[in-house]
Amino acid sequence: MLFAYKTKVNKSTQFILFYLTYGWEAILPFDEDNKTETTLEERVEEISTKFTQTKKKTLENIEKSQSNQKKYHNRKIKKKSNLNIGDKVLQYDATKAK
Repeated sequence: MLFAYKTKVNKSTQFILFYLTYGWEAILPFDEDNKTETTLEERVEEISTKFTQTKKKTLENIEKSQSNQKKYHNRKIKKKSNLNIGDKVLQYDATKAK
């Protein structure tokens, strides 16, 4: 179940969580055998360029997603009351009302 979750594109990050966690794409059992050998230098260069760009884009996507979630949440919140410290209010005690 966790593997399925990590190999889907995440809505908030817009990236596959497996790639963000481990730095490479997941190889699934039904994928074709297109194994390409990469050298250590190629892998280091890929991590230093592509992965850092992906990380920056991921952070931007998360901020955008959080902003949208905040807007959606704030639509449902009632506006604050005009009460100030020291104002007199009526307190309702549900236990005494029975």
